Amino acid sequence: AAFGLPCQCLDAAFLDLPAPHMALPNVLPLLKPNGVVCNFSPCIEQVGRACDFMRANDFVEIRTFEVLQRPYSNRYVKFDSLDAQPETR
Repeated sequence: AAFGLPCQCLDAAFLDLPAPHMALPNVLPLLKPNGVVCNFSPCIEQVGRACDFMRANDFVEIRTFEVLQRPYSNRYVKFDSLDAQPETR
């Protein structure tokens, strides 16, 4: 079996690789029936190749989501009282 693991031992696999479609043939025999694959891909071409492989290998409920980065700002705010203006650093 792939990666030295017994076949059908994984409930889910998470892939964060530059070429996930190349790893999927090794992951497929490790998944239990109804196992789940979560794939993080930086470009749509990689998404397409991974989806093509999954469709060709009878995966169901193949869904793609775009995850956008949202910046956050951390700052220190101190209130001396409820009526005071905040002191920031």
